[in-house]
Amino acid sequence: MIGQLSGTITALPTPGTVVEPGGILYRVDGKPVVLLAGDTPAWRAFEWGTTGVDAQQLNAALVTLGYADGLDIDPECDQITWRSQQAIKRFQAAFGLRESGTLDFGQVVFLPSAVRVTATSATLGAPAVAGQTIIEGTSTTPQVEAEVPVSLLAHVKVGDAVAVTLPDLTTASGTVTDVGAVATQKESGSATVPVRAALTDPGTAAGLDQAPVLVAITTETVEDVLTVPVTALLALSGSEYAVEVIDTGGDSHLVTVELGLFDSAGGLVQVSGDGLRVGQRVVVPAA
Repeated sequence: MIGQLSGTITALPTPGTVVEPGGILYRVDGKPVVLLAGDTPAWRAFEWGTTGVDAQQLNAALVTLGYADGLDIDPECDQITWRSQQAIKRFQAAFGLRESGTLDFGQVVFLPSAVRVTATSATLGAPAVAGQTIIEGTSTTPQVEAEVPVSLLAHVKVGDAVAVTLPDLTTASGTVTDVGAVATQKESGSATVPVRAALTDPGTAAGLDQAPVLVAITTETVEDVLTVPVTALLALSGSEYAVEVIDTGGDSHLVTVELGLFDSAGGLVQVSGDGLRVGQRVVVPAA
């Protein structure tokens, strides 16, 4: 977060602090810089007649936070009106600011949602300079990021289902939301691309911050098929495979199979072959 007020930094949050809209991010000369909900950053002061998307965001925030109660302010109004100024005065009174009805540039910061502070780039007691990075933070909505080998990238797309194994070994479902376009070369020589996913229920990852997880991406699905453990496959000549099926009497015989989809997370592979049926036992190497 870039600061726009000049003065002395008198208060900073500690890393890990979660600031909700309407909360204080930090203070300059004892005056709070307040977080408000909005997608567009503020770029000017707010005074009577200010018109634009930033003014609309301020009106909406004043309504949402209760500072406009009884003032009949339309949260979609994109102009700072007399009513807006009355709500601004209430806002200023709540934070111990002079009730002028105008807001200096930098007194509020617009972000889409609450923020979790990851680091502070400024120093308590140091001068605050306009354009200086004060706080680094992330959204409070958990986001999963996996490094996918470039060789597998063609199979991954936005909307694919993911299964995320959390540190406590529970599994959370989610969906791929972004597939990166820039590869990173690893020390091992392989190249990977970041793939991001959102959890279906963000609450399943509550309390986790930059925690290591295991991500399985489902790129294709089939139904009503036979599967065997990958370790049951026997390589034959001519790029063919077979499985060793155990007969009722304890003997066994080989069945040539055609391979379908692989489930790398479950260690299974789709197979088809003459005489194969559900419930048959196959030989796998001893653990």
